Amino acid sequence: MLFLLAGAIVAGAPVDPVRADTELTALAPEISPPDEDEMERLIRGEILRKRVESDGSKGAAVLQVMMFTDAQAVWEIIVSCQQAMIYVDGLEVCEVLDDQRHYTRTHQIVDRGWPSPRLDYVFEADRQPHLFMVFRLVEGNLKEMQGFWRFDQLDDGLLVSHAVSIRPKTPAPRWLVRRIMMRGMTDLLTCIRGLAEGSGTEQQRDSDLASCPGDAESTVVP
Repeated sequence: MLFLLAGAIVAGAPVDPVRADTELTALAPEISPPDEDEMERLIRGEILRKRVESDGSKGAAVLQVMMFTDAQAVWEIIVSCQQAMIYVDGLEVCEVLDDQRHYTRTHQIVDRGWPSPRLDYVFEADRQPHLFMVFRLVEGNLKEMQGFWRFDQLDDGLLVSHAVSIRPKTPAPRWLVRRIMMRGMTDLLTCIRGLAEGSGTEQQRDSDLASCPGDAESTVVP
């Protein structure tokens, strides 16, 4: 597996919404911190691909990005279905089925067009707002989907780590899976950075928003 997830999260039922925050934080995913060279690249605005793999129809990636904003601003983007229509390529339907502080369940339909298979699924997430979110497949036409978001406030900015592993039931070309993991996930993170006002400079924000697959024009302040 590309990333470490606490066994209680991978296998378990939703986290009890009344669980103390300190208990839930113990379930946060682990990821190796960037080294000195990686940190310099992150500060320059690069999306760091910690690992990208494709095996048949299965794709997996671990990426990191530095954002010059606070965790709340980024969190509000990634939990919003309205914003997801902008940063998720091919997203046609997004509806929140259950929304609690430490747990959420969401239905999405993604159709990127041929040759990508149309995906219709429900996923659930255990989360500690502004710190981390761990998600997994509940049902749908996927064999596998799991991953996490993690936020670490550093002196240089907000380090956002994102990991995902996905395998559709309908076979997809390996080249397509790798392209989505490489280019698609990079565009997703740069788009989110722009939407969250975390690009650092106006020029970088324009570049970040240009990577959004959806219409980001309404987010641009004249």
